[in-house]
Amino acid sequence: MADILSFITVLALFLAFWLLPKYLERRVGEAARGAVDKSVGTALAEHRHSLDKQLEDHRALLAAQSESVRQALAIQRERYARDYGLFAERRNAVFAEVFGLYEQARGNFARHFASLIVSQDLGSASYADLCALTGELEQITAGERASLQSALTQGDLEPARKIATKLVDRDGLRRANVSFQLFKNASVLHALYFTPALDATLKRAIDILAKLSIFADEAISGEHPRGSNRRHCSDLVRELDSISSQLRSEMRAEMQGGFAQASGSV
Repeated sequence: MADILSFITVLALFLAFWLLPKYLERRVGEAARGAVDKSVGTALAEHRHSLDKQLEDHRALLAAQSESVRQALAIQRERYARDYGLFAERRNAVFAEVFGLYEQARGNFARHFASLIVSQDLGSASYADLCALTGELEQITAGERASLQSALTQGDLEPARKIATKLVDRDGLRRANVSFQLFKNASVLHALYFTPALDATLKRAIDILAKLSIFADEAISGEHPRGSNRRHCSDLVRELDSISSQLRSEMRAEMQGGFAQASGSV
C-alpha cells in the first residue's frame, strides 16, 4: 500500500513538473495575445475615431465652401441681372433714337430724290403766306431771307413766289443734310451698343446717305440731278427703303433675344 502511495506521489510530481511549464506557457501566450488584441482594438478604435473626425471636418468644410460659392453665384447673378437690365434699357433707347434719326434722314432725302417727289406749289401763294414763310424757313441764309423780304416789300408777288419756291427747296435739302449728320453722329456716338452685323448695316446706310448728301449740295447750288443721275438717286432711295426694314428687323431681334436670355437666366 505504501508502495502504491509512493508511486502515485512520484507520478503526480512528474506530471506536475511536466504539465506546469506547458500550462504556464499557454497562459502567458493567451495573456500576451489578449494584450495584443486589446492594444490593436484600441488603436483601431482611435484611428476610426480620427478618420470620422477628419471626414466630419471635411464635410463641414465642403458645406461651407458650397454655401460660399452659392452665395457668390447668387450675388453675381443678381448683379448681372441688374446691370443687364440697365444696359438693355439704355440700348433700347439708343436703338429708338438712331432708328428715328435714320427715318427722318431717309424721308427728307426721299422728298427730293425718290422716283415720285412731293413739292410745294407756291405759284399762287398770297402775300400773307409768303410773309409767314420767311419766318418758317430755318435752313436758309440771312441773304436768302433778305432777298425774299425785299421782293415782298416791292409788292410784286411773282418774283417773290419764284424766290420762295427756290428757298423752300433749298431749305428741304439742307434739312436732309442736317438730319443725315444727326443720324451719322448718333451712330458713331452709340457704336458700343451695336453688334457687328448691326454696325455693318448702319455703315451701309451712312454710305448711301452720304452719296445723296453730295447730290443735295449740288442741288442747293442749282445743279439738280438729271437723266442717269436722277435715276441713280432714285435707286439710292430704294436702297434706303430696304435698309429701313433690315434695321427694324435686326434691332427687334437683338431686343427680343436679350429679353429671352434674361428671362431664361432668372
